Amino acid sequence: MLSFFSWNGRIGRMRYIAWYFGMSLLCMLIPFLFLIFGSYSLSSFPQLPSITFVISALITPMLVISYFSLVFSIQRLHDLNRSGWWVLLVLIPLANLLLGIYMLFFPGSDSNNDHGSIPPANSLGVYILAWLWIASIILFIVAYFFAIAMYTQYLMR
Repeated sequence: MLSFFSWNGRIGRMRYIAWYFGMSLLCMLIPFLFLIFGSYSLSSFPQLPSITFVISALITPMLVISYFSLVFSIQRLHDLNRSGWWVLLVLIPLANLLLGIYMLFFPGSDSNNDHGSIPPANSLGVYILAWLWIASIILFIVAYFFAIAMYTQYLMR
């Protein structure tokens, strides 16, 4: 059974990408909403918000994304028939890159493994979110090279 909150269970590559991307979008939206509604409400009050409010508005999404990143990574490692403790490799430079490549590109177990049964088939929403993530990565790479070319052209003037 799938759960966003459980350390147990398995998720495949597409679901890992989709859940991570969806969670990232939500966590980016929270500070954005604080900025929009906070700046609107600040105009009607002469007093600035406390530093505690500002820090909590920024720290809370970071804590949420950290927790869910751990949960999703552990579930993905379970699909690869690895212990969840492997997630500690994210703390080691270069090992975290190799772990990320491993979790994104290697298929999970085709049958039941030590960590549970095969995850259910992906829904249309999972495919849409995963492909949106892939498209956004490609878009950012293209935009990066376009920006470098434009900046180089600007410097040549």
